[in-house]
Amino acid sequence: RLNPIRFTELGCPAVDKGTNQPNVFYDVKSVESALPYASTGAVDGYIQRQYLRAMLSYWSDANNNPQSDVYSGAMIDMDNASVWAWDTRPWPDFPDRLSLWSDGVNYPRGHWVSGRMSDQNLADVVAEICENSGMTDYDVSGLEGLVLGYMLQNIETGRQSLQPLMLAYGFTCFEQDGVLVFRSVNHEEVVEISEQDLVYMPDEGDVIARTRSPDVERVGRLRARFWDAGKDYETAAVEARFTGDTSPNTSTLQLPIVLDRSAVQFVSQRLLAEARVARDALSVILPPSRLDVSLDDRLRITGDDATYRIDRIEDYGARIVSAVRVEKAIYGGMAQFTGIGQEPTAINAQATPHWTFLDLPLLTGAEVAHAPHFAATATPWTQGVSVYSSSSIDGFSHNMTLETPAVFGSTVTTLYRARPDVWERSWGVVVSFSDDVQARTRLDVLNGANAAAIRNGSGDWEVFQFAGAELLGNGDFRLHTMLRGQAGTEWLIPDTWPIGSEVVILGTGVAQISLAENARGLERIYRVGPASKAVTDASYQQEALSFEGVGLRPYAPAHLKSCSDGAGGLVVNWIRRTRIDGDSWNSIEVPLGEEAELYRVRVWSGAALLREVQVSNMNWDYLAGDIAADAASGLLVIEIAQVSIRFGAGPDSRIEIYV
Repeated sequence: RLNPIRFTELGCPAVDKGTNQPNVFYDVKSVESALPYASTGAVDGYIQRQYLRAMLSYWSDANNNPQSDVYSGAMIDMDNASVWAWDTRPWPDFPDRLSLWSDGVNYPRGHWVSGRMSDQNLADVVAEICENSGMTDYDVSGLEGLVLGYMLQNIETGRQSLQPLMLAYGFTCFEQDGVLVFRSVNHEEVVEISEQDLVYMPDEGDVIARTRSPDVERVGRLRARFWDAGKDYETAAVEARFTGDTSPNTSTLQLPIVLDRSAVQFVSQRLLAEARVARDALSVILPPSRLDVSLDDRLRITGDDATYRIDRIEDYGARIVSAVRVEKAIYGGMAQFTGIGQEPTAINAQATPHWTFLDLPLLTGAEVAHAPHFAATATPWTQGVSVYSSSSIDGFSHNMTLETPAVFGSTVTTLYRARPDVWERSWGVVVSFSDDVQARTRLDVLNGANAAAIRNGSGDWEVFQFAGAELLGNGDFRLHTMLRGQAGTEWLIPDTWPIGSEVVILGTGVAQISLAENARGLERIYRVGPASKAVTDASYQQEALSFEGVGLRPYAPAHLKSCSDGAGGLVVNWIRRTRIDGDSWNSIEVPLGEEAELYRVRVWSGAALLREVQVSNMNWDYLAGDIAADAASGLLVIEIAQVSIRFGAGPDSRIEIYV
């Protein structure tokens, strides 16, 4: 009896040139391990899908799969074709859980289709964006690649939606005969012309012109943010740079695309290299007969090794062609999933948040001066973190809910003492953060950007700012070009902030709690936990705290000076600082910021306090009679502190004198 043919193992490995030998399997533990003919070994899920599409579409066509004259049915029974291999082990537990599935390491280049069938063809994604934008005349046949996940985050134009995909997958778009054509940039066709092919136009100057953009426009580093396919789609970032490059220019790229970290690293390096190469531009004038030259073609001048991509053609009798240089070697791959994800962990829906209270000085002037700030983070971050407060162990009332996680960090290297309020030019400090941080320009920093607080243990917080944030290979950041001791916290700068000091970025996820002014300095009990749970839940943590209201604390005076009064005494002068509205250069003098102008003056001889007085002006006379009465001699230390009626004395400024 004759029966139809059945494909019991229809498949192709997800590896470069997998169609050359669909039956081979790469496994370093097997003596039969092999890569397809001429394969580079690079992961390529796209060719696996194209193989299956070709096989299924071809044999489903009755012209290629005729009906049998002997039995009822086609030559090949495609209804019972089995694609190799769909694994019953749940994805992504397989392949990611390598501690359980030892063959998980073979998945990236293997025949498995589990977890891959939800991926979408790049061409289909681009086509859908065009359709949704009202564009029906388009051609996506020249696109290659798979999209794991992509999100349209805002109401935006089709151009805005396409741009991140164009950058990540390396394709171009141009109009040709009324059709919007999309094409991957790694095609190999090159149009070669000789200088004899060129024509002269009186108004256009040279028939061939080569230019290069200024070196100051060169981008030194490129940082790309994306959703990490290997880490539960968490937001992640990578940074690309060339070894030895000292250019300070940094460009940031937002990719709302699910990608593997190694793929984004490749994309970043490719874009950085592409920008460097594209600094070289070419302009030539062709005769109108050269209609074979079109947009996006690769162009080469005979005798020149450089290749250029045509970006613009102007037809004015002759054809004025503008192009930028490209290098085929840059486009050696596509942005695809290239490895195993992290070992899955059980999701704890009641994750205990990491949190802290920050008694901070005024940063913007819009804060409630006496109220502390609160910051928290958790993995996973669900419905936020709530704070409840009470004056006793009973009767807790809701204080606030933090809906956005803060960015926490821990120093990996020691942060050493530096002068306050001037740009620190040292190597900086390495910090491990819970989320990405970004470099900002010095002007942005001077306008308040990249503010952070640091402390060790339960002490006071030093406020600092940073312009540089270099992403290191292990995911940590090197902060540099810093301003230390901001907002009047220069007196808190220690000789060293040790390794393990806590850092909080003072931005999103940091908010003030409610605190009555008459409760300042009084101990209250706070309970902190997941907002989705009741205050009585076991996941809540409790702590008794009191807050000074550092936003009310005066700054230490500046520019202390002393001179002789000509009669055996001293005159001490200083300049006050203000915690409120002190940034304007239009003011004659900074605002007082307190109810009354008052200063505490102390005179020390070693550990002995010789005199303490209060004055209401920015000067004090230490008369000869007072010096004699205090038996003051030798080295003296004079301390000046501004006094707030609501807070008390702020930090001191010191000056040493000899009498």
